[in-house]
Amino acid sequence: MIQVRGLEKRYGKKQALGGVTLSLGSGVTGLLGPNGAGKTTLLRCMLGIIKPSAGDVVFGDGASARHRSVGYLPQKYGLLKELTVLEALFYFATLKRIPSGAVASDIDECLRQVNLLDSRTIKVGALSGGMIRRVGIASTLLGSPSVLIFDEPTAGLDPEERVRFKRLVSGLAATHTILISTHIVEDIEAVATNVIVLDQGQARASGTLQDIADLAKGKCYMVPQDRVNEYSEDYYVDKYVEVDGKRVARVMSRRQYEGFVPTTPTVEDGYLCVTRGMA
Repeated sequence: MIQVRGLEKRYGKKQALGGVTLSLGSGVTGLLGPNGAGKTTLLRCMLGIIKPSAGDVVFGDGASARHRSVGYLPQKYGLLKELTVLEALFYFATLKRIPSGAVASDIDECLRQVNLLDSRTIKVGALSGGMIRRVGIASTLLGSPSVLIFDEPTAGLDPEERVRFKRLVSGLAATHTILISTHIVEDIEAVATNVIVLDQGQARASGTLQDIADLAKGKCYMVPQDRVNEYSEDYYVDKYVEVDGKRVARVMSRRQYEGFVPTTPTVEDGYLCVTRGMA
């Protein structure tokens, strides 16, 4: 269990976090929020990388992140380009104080999990952005930490590797506390059991996937595309889709107009209701 209590962070007059309180248990929790919502600042405060202006973070045994087994993948992950993948992971293993006798097998297992075993002798400078991201995921897993925190983990990954990452996280969920920060809702829907929506430095909503979807209940409709412009009141066109061969708009609105056909809300609908002040 991780308890975040009244966490605030100010940069001069700008408030990045405004008293965030939340609890994280075992399994996968998704931290959703638009760019600039304060997600990365929250993670860095939780990990002790930056000092909060107020509030604190307590792990289940009362220790801080600095004294816990925590794996962290930052949003921007840089490596020394002249190192090989293997050398880079040996470097991180040293920082994590992994016993020397276990390092080689640990690195091989982590590289296998991210499908990079055959690339271990390649220099980091020769890797693609997606491959560097996968090296970062491997370094996060080194030492088998009990808490895993990922900041935008699938950024730059191709579809196949995104699926591999989701499968990896799902396999770890039963024995780890995992927090994934992202603005990609489908990544959270695939692996998380609980969701926190952060917006403008505030935890605006939290709960199960269904709880978040239910925030949009009674606000989601399908409308023929050629009729969308008939409505003058405030509504939001989420996306256009094909239904029975016809192109229709998926609309979010506080009220139902003639021609609006109710549809089942999704997690993305609930998230958008929160960030657009419609929840």
